Amino acid sequence: MSRQRILFILVSSLLGFLVVFASSLTSNSVITSLFRGGVAFAIFLFIGLIFHIIWGFITVDLVEKEQLPKSTQGTEKEQETKE
Repeated sequence: MSRQRILFILVSSLLGFLVVFASSLTSNSVITSLFRGGVAFAIFLFIGLIFHIIWGFITVDLVEKEQLPKSTQGTEKEQETKE
């Protein structure tokens, strides 16, 4: 994993923690708000890792398609011109 992706996942998890903590703090005690914020941090971290894995599969497929030989495209054009 690159540092930028890890940093993005951690920052989004921290943002999720802060949003849940701030919204929970208005109606709950600090301990409860910290617990809920921690749960939100873990959930956002897990979701970020899942999206990272899915993104890795998508980009691998794109790279493989770009590296296919272009000989099949040339034969199609040659067959069209022969007809």
